[in-house]
Amino acid sequence: MTLAEDVFEHHFPGHPIFPGALIVESVAQVAGVLLEAAVRQLGHQDRHALLVRIDHAKFRHMVRPGDRMLMEVTSRRVHPDAAQVDGIAKVDERVVAEVALTFAFAHVTNPVLIARRKEQLQIWLDGTTEPTQLYTQGKSSHP
Repeated sequence: MTLAEDVFEHHFPGHPIFPGALIVESVAQVAGVLLEAAVRQLGHQDRHALLVRIDHAKFRHMVRPGDRMLMEVTSRRVHPDAAQVDGIAKVDERVVAEVALTFAFAHVTNPVLIARRKEQLQIWLDGTTEPTQLYTQGKSSHP
C-alpha cells in the first residue's frame, strides 16, 4: 500500500488505515479467480463467481501505507453452482484479517463474455495477455 492510494486520503486523515471492506474485497477477488479456474477444470466454462455472502470477517491488525498485503485462499466446498472459501490477509507473515466467504456461480451464455472472462483468467493465472480469437472477433463486431 502506498499513501498515493486514494482510500487513505479520508480513511483516516492523519492516521491512514486501509479499509477492512477493501481487505475483504481483495480476498474475494483472489477467491473468485481461483474458484472460476477450479470449475473450469471440472468442465464448466460458462460460470462466473459472484460473492453472495460474507460469512465471517475478523480484522486483527491494521494495514497501513507501505505495507505489502498478501492473500491466501482455501476452498472448503466447490460445487458447479456455489462455493465456500476461507481466506486470510497477511502483512509480513502476520495475519491482519480472516474471512469466510460464500460464492454463487452465474451461468454466462454470451460467447463474447465467456471469451473475455477466459482472457481475464489467463492474465490473472498465467500472466498471458493473448486475446482469444472469439473475443477479438466479438470486439470488432460489438463496439
